[in-house]
Amino acid sequence: IYGVVANNYLLTQPANGQVISIPSTITTFVTNELTQQSIKKYQWNTFITPVVLGESPYALVSRVGIAYNYQDFKKLLQNPKRNINLASCSGSYELIYNLWADTNLVDRRYVSSILYPNTPAIAMAVVGNQTEFGILSLSSALPLEQAGKLQILAVSSAIEKTPQMFENFDIQQGYMIALHPNTPTDIVTWFRREFVRDRKSTRLN
Repeated sequence: IYGVVANNYLLTQPANGQVISIPSTITTFVTNELTQQSIKKYQWNTFITPVVLGESPYALVSRVGIAYNYQDFKKLLQNPKRNINLASCSGSYELIYNLWADTNLVDRRYVSSILYPNTPAIAMAVVGNQTEFGILSLSSALPLEQAGKLQILAVSSAIEKTPQMFENFDIQQGYMIALHPNTPTDIVTWFRREFVRDRKSTRLN
């Protein structure tokens, strides 16, 4: 279960730590209210968040076989000669794409972002040639690029030898464990102890 559906489901379950959600921080607490005003609003204390599991920049991607580097991609979207679709989804992905598009003067008369329900659907749209381009988290895009399924054009944080989407700042999303707000303290302490220990483990480095 993804995103808001998973968060809502968590709130209906017993507060015993046996059901958790792993949402992104930006989507959960910021952009849902901006882009999906009809859905449930989450506050900072809606969940207990014992640990952040990791962070990932956003990545602009293209399907394999399109001979564009990042500069060519920007020029194409600034002066398109045809309609162009980019796969996105509501929440932080659409917010970051719109910020990038406005910063780079994308011609929105011809360039449209197509909203998919979640990031696996975005990946499938690009890999399956439903759209030419998309925006994903780098953690989702990198294995697909390594498998030869898509191409990463730029990312939203400074990474060696990879073009950066924004010149003056970095943007990353964090993924956290979310527990029911009434979860007992001893269970919260267990999650914090065990997952922080695993994050520090050499097995993950």
